[in-house]
Amino acid sequence: MPKLQEILAVEGSKEGYFKEALVEMTNLFKNKINHFNGFNKTLTLHGDETPEKTAKELSESEHQSLTTTVSAELNYLGEVIANYVDVFYQKDDANQRAVADIEIDGNIIAKNVPATTLLSLENKLKQIRPVYDQIPTLQPGTSWVLEPSLGEHVYQDTNQQIRTKTKKGFDFKQLVPATDKFPAQIEKWETVDDIGFTTLTRWTGMISVADKVELLKRFDKLTQAVKQARQRANEVDVRKVNIGRALFKYVNG
Repeated sequence: MPKLQEILAVEGSKEGYFKEALVEMTNLFKNKINHFNGFNKTLTLHGDETPEKTAKELSESEHQSLTTTVSAELNYLGEVIANYVDVFYQKDDANQRAVADIEIDGNIIAKNVPATTLLSLENKLKQIRPVYDQIPTLQPGTSWVLEPSLGEHVYQDTNQQIRTKTKKGFDFKQLVPATDKFPAQIEKWETVDDIGFTTLTRWTGMISVADKVELLKRFDKLTQAVKQARQRANEVDVRKVNIGRALFKYVNG
């Protein structure tokens, strides 16, 4: 008795034959009507039989053999369609019974999950994985600690950044007083005054590199468990159920 995974392996080729047969048969019925017609046309001349008369009769005779019949072509099409219908019917019948548990490290995460759901979930996990790859992590070289007062899963930098606050200005000194003939000579220079300091306290909602590694590890374990469950589910036996011939026996009479 074949397994579900064996039916899945041949479904694509059966579908391909089905699609090709539809195109081929449509073209035959639409553009090759002469394949369903045959005839034999002979010329009989009056008079005595002579070599010339016989040659003339033969030269103007025509014959076209019957290539096929509509009934024969419909029977062929019906066989192709029946094979395809039976394959996806057997697949759907088996899928109703194809279930497996998602199990990780001996623990069952979900019970009796259908094979179709497992396949869909496997594909969705592949789409989700890149999001987890992009998770930002805490800046290295900084002492981060969880600070519940700021919120759940919020880290704070234990080292405050203190910077002096300064203000630039200018100072002046008169070197030579002004006279009625010359202006005063002034010396000017830039000054920097310490007027206070700034304190920077940082916090973040990112996670540590170790936590990210653990997340990715669990994600990949889940993905592998789903894949293995799908493979186990596809080990279900396929029952020999056929409906294709009956359907097209009715249609084709």
